[in-house]
Amino acid sequence: MERTELRVSTKHLGLRITAFIIFLSIAVGAFAVGIGSLGQKKPGYYTVTPDSMEDTPYYAAGIKFDYYFDGAANEIKHELSALKSLYGGILHEVYMQLDAGAEYEGVANIATLNRNPGQWVAVSPELFSVLQDAARRTSLGEGYSVFAGALTAEWNSVLTLSQPEEFDPLLNEDIRARIEDASALLRGEDCPGLEFREADHSVRLTVGDVYVRVERLREFSAAPLDLGLMKEAYTVLLVSQALADKGYTGGIFTTEGGITFVGAGDDAAEADLVTLKDGRVTVAGTAALPKGCALSMRRAFPTEEGELCYYTLSADGRDHLRSPLVNALTGEIPDAFLSVYALSSSGTPADAVEAAYESLRLFFGLAPNESLQNWQWKNGE
Repeated sequence: MERTELRVSTKHLGLRITAFIIFLSIAVGAFAVGIGSLGQKKPGYYTVTPDSMEDTPYYAAGIKFDYYFDGAANEIKHELSALKSLYGGILHEVYMQLDAGAEYEGVANIATLNRNPGQWVAVSPELFSVLQDAARRTSLGEGYSVFAGALTAEWNSVLTLSQPEEFDPLLNEDIRARIEDASALLRGEDCPGLEFREADHSVRLTVGDVYVRVERLREFSAAPLDLGLMKEAYTVLLVSQALADKGYTGGIFTTEGGITFVGAGDDAAEADLVTLKDGRVTVAGTAALPKGCALSMRRAFPTEEGELCYYTLSADGRDHLRSPLVNALTGEIPDAFLSVYALSSSGTPADAVEAAYESLRLFFGLAPNESLQNWQWKNGE
């Protein structure tokens, strides 16, 4: 049965994790099928929810996976159940490997590296590749750093307050100094580093004396190594690769942070592009999403009233929009742009990482990569 008119709305990408939902409206033949519809199973897209959510309710938060099923009702039910089990196991494994704060029995992850600085740690080929890529992008000096764990934690400690304005770095000297110190550690010669040994997929985190001294003086709560603003993209990359290895090349991933990934085995789609106009979230355009692509959005504003990690500070004669997007090399929270989008369409899971990194570059005010599509809406224009 032919699939047509697949539409992905990104209007609600920023909802709090507890209320996270992406809307897809899909017409299949002469009738519409709702995502994850109950009762009689009909051909259409279904949300694939891990079976073990009740055991580990944290690891699947903020990411949504929809997959198209065809065939008879009993076939769809059986295939959906099988994919739920497979997807849940893959997602949980990826979550554990990319976790920077907690270790797990039998898993060498980012937290293992953080707790064993100076030591070689053998990791999975997948994590080895991710860390190599993150280290390479860090070396470009474009505002992203895989060593910004302390900086991210300091800024998030403000963002998650019920009334963050009085602790904003523009008004609070102590918070400003802590953020400046955390950022300065990423610019100096003593900045943390990663070394790689291809033969056994081993990685070594190096942390200099200056970093350790400032970390202890400031009592930073978080370790340096953390994928931070690129973690969602690497999660989509690894999960989609693992599913493709099992024969599932289709499906649509959407994340709370603004990534939409359309699998190479899926249909082309269309996405809403949103920005802020007169204080309201507004659809400002659309983007065609070909098979095998990723669209990434970065924004400076909340999409609903009271959304966590977003607020507006009135100071210095203007409104400052606050979001989780902090430039690791400057410690600045940019808001020159209201929203930016980047589209990568090479037809591989790597598109999620390319689009996410490019949207971050755009938000930090860097010149667009001409090989990728992009859309930008500036603050005040």
